[in-house]
Amino acid sequence: MLLIVPNANITYVITAGNSQSLFTIDAKSGEIRTTPRRLDREKQVEPVLEVTIRQPHSLSNTALSSTTYVAVNVLDENDHAPVFLERLYKLFVPVIPHHHHHHHQQPQG
Repeated sequence: MLLIVPNANITYVITAGNSQSLFTIDAKSGEIRTTPRRLDREKQVEPVLEVTIRQPHSLSNTALSSTTYVAVNVLDENDHAPVFLERLYKLFVPVIPHHHHHHHQQPQG
């Protein structure tokens, strides 16, 4: 178990799951943000980042550290939206009259 002292010199680092550099993490606050690279929900539905938290140990030269996993829920954006070339389209739909004849022919005989 890692004991974190508030306001201590804690640093946050993404240590795995970010091979395409889609995310950055603020080393001081731990806030995770997307980079200008495009996230595509069709390719990565829920990427999982491994985040390591480090705190220097004041009594020795070693650092305390802990690792957690952050699942990022990528919301779908309509990146294939329809494109219209004109602002106004005029359509002409022909009216075809339907004649309903209900004449019953009598059998001739």
